[in-house]
Formats: sequence, C-alpha cells, structure tokens
Amino acid sequence: IVLGVFFLFIILLLYFLNYSNRYIQDKVWVGMSKETAHQLGTPLTSLVAWLEHLKDKYEDEQIIGEMGKDVDRLQLIADRFSKIGSQPKLDYQPLVPILESTIAYMQLRAPKKVSIALLTSMKGQIQLELNKPLFEWVLENLIRNALDSLEGTGEIIFRLSEKDTQVIIDASDTGKG
Repeated sequence: IVLGVFFLFIILLLYFLNYSNRYIQDKVWVGMSKETAHQLGTPLTSLVAWLEHLKDKYEDEQIIGEMGKDVDRLQLIADRFSKIGSQPKLDYQPLVPILESTIAYMQLRAPKKVSIALLTSMKGQIQLELNKPLFEWVLENLIRNALDSLEGTGEIIFRLSEKDTQVIIDASDTGKG
C-alpha cells in the first residue's frame, strides 16, 4: 500500500510539473506575441504616414490603394497578435461580404493562373456571430494552404450553403493532396 501511494504521489508530481511547464510556456508565447504586436506598431504608423505622403504626391491611385490595403493588413495582423491569449469578442457579422473581401484580397496576391471563387445559393444576407479578424485569418490560411498545393495553377472554390440551422462553408482546390 505504501509503495502504491508513493508511486501515485510520483505520478501526480510529474503531472503537475508537466502542466506547470506548459502553462509557463503558454504565458511566454502570449507575452511574446503581445510584444511583437507592440513593436510592429511604430513602423506601421510610419508606413501609414508615408502612404499619406505618397497619396498627396503621386497620381497612381491603384498602386497606392493596394499599398494601403497591405498596410491595413499588417495592422490587422499586429492586432491579431496583440489579442493572442485573450477571449475573442464575438459580434454578428454579414458572412458573404467577409468571404468576398478576403477572397478578393487573396486573389490579387495569388499567381495569375489561380482563380478563387465563391459559389453560393443562399437567399438574403446571413449574419453569424463571429470574430471578424480571426475568421478572416482562418480563411486566409485555408487559401494559402490551397495555393501551396496548387503550385501556381488551378482553382480554389468556396461553396456556401445552408442546412437546417447551420451554415456550411466547403472549401476545395484542384491541387495535390
């Protein structure tokens, strides 16, 4: 009985040490992500100012507009990093515009021989409770993974449908795997 209690104590001690080590590692990663977001803030502010200067000086609105979108995206990424470890705030958001804007953003940055499409038969505008920046992040990662599998040519298709009280987003691509 004494040996059993001793081994049980050792097992509990090892479990506690493992748990506390993972907890400390998680806290370190959260702190590093928040510090990274903070450090990105200064050069991003400078980029925004330079972009405004370019808008005043040059006529090419398309290039400056795309640069603005990329700066906005960097600010969004910094914001995402700053929220790691925090409870996400959920709001009701229109789903289709979020999908369309993310797909449009990624299409401009995809190879020319890759098409990204959204197919939907949904009637009306559907609102879902979600965190928009995090949801866009998921979509971007899905598209990037698909782009990796396409190797420069093919298509990525998002199909949006409803079934009972669920919204289904089916993502497929013509790549390997």
